Amino acid sequence: MILRITTKFARISTWGWDDYTIIAAYAILVGFFGMHFFLEANGAGRDLWTLNEDQITNFFKGFYAFQTLYHSCIDIIKASILFMYLRIFHLPDEKIRIVLWVTQGVNLANGLIFIFLGLFQCTPVSLVWTFWTGEATGKCLPIAKLGLAHVCINIGLDVWMLILPATQIFRMNMAKRKKFAVMFMFGLGLFLTIVSIIRIPAILEFSKQPLNPTVAMMPSVIWSDIELYVGIFTACIPNMRQFFVSFVLRKSEKQKRLSEAKSGGSRGSNFTPKTPTLTRQLSDLDNADESHYGSP
Repeated sequence: MILRITTKFARISTWGWDDYTIIAAYAILVGFFGMHFFLEANGAGRDLWTLNEDQITNFFKGFYAFQTLYHSCIDIIKASILFMYLRIFHLPDEKIRIVLWVTQGVNLANGLIFIFLGLFQCTPVSLVWTFWTGEATGKCLPIAKLGLAHVCINIGLDVWMLILPATQIFRMNMAKRKKFAVMFMFGLGLFLTIVSIIRIPAILEFSKQPLNPTVAMMPSVIWSDIELYVGIFTACIPNMRQFFVSFVLRKSEKQKRLSEAKSGGSRGSNFTPKTPTLTRQLSDLDNADESHYGSP
């Protein structure tokens, strides 16, 4: 995030909705991280029967907030990545933009639905943190099944969001080396999909231990953490590339040219690379135009 914001204030790239949404996601992640201390103080990872009544109640209150923060954060991360795609593939007459906006709508609907289901998973809502007493009455949705449904939908969205840029990049008039470099950058999002897949066994394990949730929930909680951290990292990869190219490679090239000029005299002063340097590679990705595309 620091490198991403640096590229904005250094005017390497302009601010956009992808930046605003990832900052919002990061702010939620900070609250999400802070919730871990509350959960740990109230029995997370310890057997339920070793806790007092206040700790158990507070644990379920904390986990209730934890779910809402998780759903909000992961869906805003996806929204940021989609806004980044819309910035890159900016041609108004391209069908890809329609597909991206539809995907954005699906992601928004997915997020709102699961946030709503999480907030009102029990009737009355207070049953979320009082059910364990055996005295409260009401109904609750099966939280493990909700979690499994959410992760499966997320995996589908992740795979779809990996396919979308691939269909466009291979249509661009770029050298193969550059295409593969760009695809590798976007392909790092595959790690987010892998983490989502790994969460499935953790959720299934939780469903098998309903009598000791303070212990059973922990693998799912840990992988949820990793998923959000990987998601933030994935969304910031293009800006990390911009930072590296602008501050590291360009400085290296400048020093190389000065060295050539000193050692080669006039010959060095007119030195021009025969092939595009790494500094130039991917530099126009954020400003894709018609010249990059081949015939449909």
